[in-house]
Amino acid sequence: MKRIKLNKLSNDEILELKLKELDIKIEGSTIEKRIKRLYSELEEKGLIFKPHTWISDEWFTPDDTAGFALPFYLFHPRLMKLEKEEMFEAEGANKTECMQILRHETGHAVTHAYQLYRLRSWKKTFGSFNSPYPLWYTPEIRSKNYVTHLNAWYAQAHPLEDFAETFAVWLTPGINWKITYSGWPALNKLLYLDDLMNTIKERTPIINAREEYAPVKKLNYTLREHYQRKKKFYSIRWAESFDLELNKIFKSGKGKVKASDFIKKLKRGIRQSLADILDIPEYTIDQLISELIKRCIKLNLYLSTGEEEAKKRIIIITTAQIVNLIHTGYYRIPL
Repeated sequence: MKRIKLNKLSNDEILELKLKELDIKIEGSTIEKRIKRLYSELEEKGLIFKPHTWISDEWFTPDDTAGFALPFYLFHPRLMKLEKEEMFEAEGANKTECMQILRHETGHAVTHAYQLYRLRSWKKTFGSFNSPYPLWYTPEIRSKNYVTHLNAWYAQAHPLEDFAETFAVWLTPGINWKITYSGWPALNKLLYLDDLMNTIKERTPIINAREEYAPVKKLNYTLREHYQRKKKFYSIRWAESFDLELNKIFKSGKGKVKASDFIKKLKRGIRQSLADILDIPEYTIDQLISELIKRCIKLNLYLSTGEEEAKKRIIIITTAQIVNLIHTGYYRIPL
């Protein structure tokens, strides 16, 4: 196969490529160095287990293997740039976030490798492995029954995620989790996991399969098709009842500044700040703001107050809608 030089291609040209045409590999990459660091952390905890890794379209850990997949965009700067342009962020791009996800996925892998979810004590501590996996969930934001590691209160999504997040906190160097989670019911989960790891650290895994599920070299669809599916997955529901709030900020008819143009100027700043504050993917927030703009156009709204006041109120209603999505369970999560 002829080697494709991604740096010389436009976005449209890259989007027309099939994933299997991407010339990327783990060996020699920055991610390989981070995987080696992960292995060192496992050794420091006395674990002989080391998950195997491969490249696919997203982060995921199959149920019946002792490893996990890594997203293709992490293996080339041009693909990383495209991911950010399409989704406004690249999950795992920076070193800190990448290590967090690697530890989390290792938590899944160690669960499967030793079939820990079959233990009565595991079920009593984390819940049933057979609980239905949701496409969305309603997190209890102030709950202290779960550790906080990845964004969106991810430990609350499912018992397997609860274990993986607890494992990731336990594995992270430099965290004194006994102090950090003192007084939290989640501390009991960490103490249980600590004891459990001591019982398996010298044991050979029950499952040590090295299969690669959906490896990038076998993915026969284009990057454009990939992003179309991904954007649909992160889409949100829209309530037209919010028109009432928009009509409080803007007026219908004529004016100097269109409400849609005004919000467009604020879009990037609001998206980034709310993503940081609320731990919500930027694409989800961008979807909401885009719908606000569409409603403003349909209602023919114009700026009717000072720009600073209008900006403040747009941030308030956007935040309120995102929080509502969280509490009503509309917020989709990657699983």
